[in-house]
Amino acid sequence: MDHFGLPSIKPFFDGFLSGYRSFLALIQSTFILNNEEKDSLKWAFSTLNTRCVYVDYMDKTKSIPDGKFFFNDSGNVALIPFFDLFNHSPSVNVQLKFDKNLLHVISDTSVSKGDQVFINYGPHDNLTLLAEYGFCYPNNPHDSVQIDKTTFNRVFPLINEETVFSILGIDSAKDWRKLIFLTSQSPSYCALLLAHCSHNIEFGDLYSLDEDELNAKYKLSFEKLAQHLLAEICVGLEELINAKDKQINQSCKYFCDNLIFYFKEQKMLLNKFLHN
Repeated sequence: MDHFGLPSIKPFFDGFLSGYRSFLALIQSTFILNNEEKDSLKWAFSTLNTRCVYVDYMDKTKSIPDGKFFFNDSGNVALIPFFDLFNHSPSVNVQLKFDKNLLHVISDTSVSKGDQVFINYGPHDNLTLLAEYGFCYPNNPHDSVQIDKTTFNRVFPLINEETVFSILGIDSAKDWRKLIFLTSQSPSYCALLLAHCSHNIEFGDLYSLDEDELNAKYKLSFEKLAQHLLAEICVGLEELINAKDKQINQSCKYFCDNLIFYFKEQKMLLNKFLHN
């Protein structure tokens, strides 16, 4: 696993850094920035990134600026006044409706005067919430523990790895995190299929396999894998607590607190899986 037991944080960081560098290059093609101005630009870019939302415009031709400002072909990114005041809850559902120059936010949850208003950012696990928004949600029903390749192959050495990935349509660099994971109840279906491939050379029957049967067949092996993950997370948690004690900067301490909370949630999920 990567530093502090976060195998999947690097793609988020790389994507964010790539977006910033593209934005910086665009700005520097017009303006000459000194170091202080670059620091201000980093702050502005980070602030903007955590406040943006993705919505479908009624009339994109009138709403979307020059396409060169979009780095991932997301022409539906927007800044909506007051929207960043709404915090996330996975238990609420909201609808967005456009009416001329107004955006209506309709919630299925009643709100009393003085109560905090929640919206749902989507079915995100805690790693996504931490990387994109800087927080984790306690007992997140969408949370999962990603299984890095090294740990997976330690328990399930794959036969002809690239052939298996090709048959399953998995891009090991881009799709691994989204497809290979554990929830508190079971491994993901793709994780079960990969486990099956490590014991079988014939792949023709892959998509006809029953998920419950695969789960029962490889239960003990995935429990062994979960024990590996749990041990690595415990090591990462201890390192992080020690690192936090050495931090002087308050913002670093705050981020360490969030990471510690993330690890504790991961530990709790793995323990639920092992005792399920």
